[in-house]
Amino acid sequence: MSPPDKNAPIDPMPPITSEPPNHAKDSAAPDTAVVVSVVSLLTSLTSLVGFFSTTVLAWRKEKRETVTAELEIKKKELELEKLKIELARSDGSRKNEST
Repeated sequence: MSPPDKNAPIDPMPPITSEPPNHAKDSAAPDTAVVVSVVSLLTSLTSLVGFFSTTVLAWRKEKRETVTAELEIKKKELELEKLKIELARSDGSRKNEST
């Protein structure tokens, strides 16, 4: 096919054919759109489930850490009381020995 002549008039309308338009491409478009929509929906749902599971696990971990920290504080308080009692006994025994 030779290139069009630059001086030839431009035909504004394409030639009319008696063949019906080919809708094979158009029928594939809704299928593709449905697939893309389903994939997008699944991705969004997966992200949502991941967000909620991460949040719940973080809350549970924080609760465990809080309980552990409270137990550690109580343990140190008991050790401190025990050491105070021992110190008082040792001071009392030293006073008795010195007299």
